[in-house]
Amino acid sequence: MSTDTLTISLSKPGIIAGWISLVILLLPTTQGYLHSAGHRWFSVFAIALGVAWVATPLIRQLAFTLGALDCPDYRKTHKTPTPLLGGLAVYLGFLTALAVNTIFDRQTIAILVAGSGIMAISVCDDIHPLSAKLKLAVQIFATTLVIWAGVSIQIFPRHGVEHWISTLSLIGNIMLTFLWIVGITNAMNFLDGMDGLATGLSAVIALFLCLVSFQTNQPQLGWFALAMLGACLGFLPYNFRPHNSALIFLGDAGSTFMGFTLACLGIRGDWSSESQLVSVFTPTLLFGVLIFDMIHTTIARIYTGKVRSFREWVDYVGRDHIHHRLQRLFQCRKKAVLFILAICGCLGISAVIMRHVDVFHATLLVVQGSIGFLMFSTANFFQERTFVKIRQERDGFRIQECLDITLSITGTDVKAILLDISANGAKILVPADSPIDQGINIIMAGGALDTLGEPPPNATVVWKRAAILDENIAHYTDGFCECGIQFSNFSSNGFFNFVTGLHQQQITERRKRLLKEAPDSAPLAPTDSCHYGTTKQPTLSPS
Repeated sequence: MSTDTLTISLSKPGIIAGWISLVILLLPTTQGYLHSAGHRWFSVFAIALGVAWVATPLIRQLAFTLGALDCPDYRKTHKTPTPLLGGLAVYLGFLTALAVNTIFDRQTIAILVAGSGIMAISVCDDIHPLSAKLKLAVQIFATTLVIWAGVSIQIFPRHGVEHWISTLSLIGNIMLTFLWIVGITNAMNFLDGMDGLATGLSAVIALFLCLVSFQTNQPQLGWFALAMLGACLGFLPYNFRPHNSALIFLGDAGSTFMGFTLACLGIRGDWSSESQLVSVFTPTLLFGVLIFDMIHTTIARIYTGKVRSFREWVDYVGRDHIHHRLQRLFQCRKKAVLFILAICGCLGISAVIMRHVDVFHATLLVVQGSIGFLMFSTANFFQERTFVKIRQERDGFRIQECLDITLSITGTDVKAILLDISANGAKILVPADSPIDQGINIIMAGGALDTLGEPPPNATVVWKRAAILDENIAHYTDGFCECGIQFSNFSSNGFFNFVTGLHQQQITERRKRLLKEAPDSAPLAPTDSCHYGTTKQPTLSPS
């Protein structure tokens, strides 16, 4: 029995309990009691959580049936095809909670209809990939619908001013609303790159939106946020498992729906009685992680020349988001996710405090958060850009000599490729005891493989034993398999190796024990080879 099947089997008692609890909650008697006692908030939260919890296993099976699977490739970290469409469970939980509790008005209906359109097109995209232009067009249309219903940023004054100023203010508010909703929708989708990240972020943001809503006497918005919080928490156990991989992914359907819905909720409420500017600052802090990641990656990609047009920006998929950078720092995806959620929680606390402050102190809170993100960005920039320079200063002559010789052997412009990869923090290791004709080994510190783009048609994926030792620096790769891309114009032994994990500071005891046990100069047996995407790992031996 596979791990996934075993997990689903063990969770059956919990699913049965969820169904029983859900039936009890949906009884008219139960609903009447909760509403009369002033506990509608509990009804909203529990129904959303229960529906998402019991619906996820069913949707998981549906994803397998429809072939909506996220298959491993050279950019991704999961090892086996994983079902998508998890966002459908979140959507059903959210919608059911609102419907049972009849939390509807004109703006709520507009948000639900627009969000349903985004959900529908994204589900189709998860099953059969659609063009980025079509998805962006649907997002723009959905945003137009909610603006027509009255959901809009109101930062520029329209009353008590001249007519032409009022017209310009209206245009400015509408443009900012488009930028906000479409931007947050895609930022949430971009950040859905690790188990539990987008779901956890949505849950944290929904939690603080709920708190601020009840603080500012906006219970309907609070119930709206509670429905999203419950739906996210009902799905999260399937998507974030500390010691195992996810059973199901959100897919574009989930991340875009949650991003769109929360973005609309963030600008729908009146979050401060002091000033409209303070009211805008509240969602700015709550969505600070998403805003920073979008701005940071956009500037970095333009600066490095990875994107040169809006179309390239929309289509580009890379490993330069904040969660990838934190993964390289912590050497652990789970720690990176939890750290990001902690940052979002701190920003949420600031947002709760903001309702009691004036414009000046609210501005200070936003500036403080911006400085924190700027410090992280600057430190990360220098950390990833200076390693190659340090290595070259330490023993650059030997590396340069090897590069020149390898260049003459392979007939490929190795230097140009190395410069491109090194810009993203690649660590270049040339084994001192290896023959020169084995080529140059490039060990990725967390993965800048996207710098090379898609492999060319004449590329063949190969595997090699993963022990690469630099006698001077004493670094080992933190993984037993190396994925290499071998080009037809390379020599038979010249290839690049890409490894997604690297111990930068220490050599683990496990690694040292394996090195002692491995035979010296063991040849690469045919059984050690495998096709890309499989989980088989060759036996470790020194190169």
